[in-house]
Amino acid sequence: TSTGREIRTLTGHASRVRMVAFAPAGYDLASVDDGDATKLWDSATGREKWSRPGGIAVAFSRDGKTVATGVGGNIILLRASDGSEIRRGEHSSYAACSTIAYSRDGRIIATGSYNGTVSLWRASDLKRTVDIDIKGHSTMVKQVTFSRDGRIVYVITCDGTVHRYLAATGTELPSIAEHRENINAIDIGRARLAPGVLAVLTAGDLAAAGVGFIPVPTMFKRADGSPLAVPPRYALADRKSTRLNSSHTD
Repeated sequence: TSTGREIRTLTGHASRVRMVAFAPAGYDLASVDDGDATKLWDSATGREKWSRPGGIAVAFSRDGKTVATGVGGNIILLRASDGSEIRRGEHSSYAACSTIAYSRDGRIIATGSYNGTVSLWRASDLKRTVDIDIKGHSTMVKQVTFSRDGRIVYVITCDGTVHRYLAATGTELPSIAEHRENINAIDIGRARLAPGVLAVLTAGDLAAAGVGFIPVPTMFKRADGSPLAVPPRYALADRKSTRLNSSHTD
């Protein structure tokens, strides 16, 4: 909530929860754990709707009717209603899935792997259309996502670099490197006009919308048994920066 207050705890996983995904509408929440189990919950009541073995990463289709999950090097589509399998796609070589995402129109699914590769799949028949080998990286892909128009695939690797590829061909675009030093200024106006940008938010924007800090649960206690104090953790740093005017040029 906006206050960071815990609403409900969903219990049932036998091992650490690895990833969760909300359905685009309603209260369905899918989760996978380290024991490779996939579950679907009604987050409004906390009721477990179904559970099935297998699953490393999870994502919902845009209509909320299908759950995509990675199992080893394969991808499986499940009915959100009951967890039954619709179809599966298989890699020709084993590369365990680490993350998964649907394009905005639901036509393409992207999977990242632990060996630094990305694959794009046609959702209608799970035919693999593009394989991307991220140059200079052989470690886990942390996250994949699509631009709003579905033309660009963004890939985040463990070193903090954002790689960009054309979804149709896998052609690499200039990457976005992690900032290694302090950011001295941000041109918010120009950033909002950049291709693929949906919004540029600041800490002030979140505060105005009533968004509070991120809950940080802790199992540790003080010597007297009282809960350990945890400082507030905000989604965006609240520091002053100098905004450049629109006439600024690099």
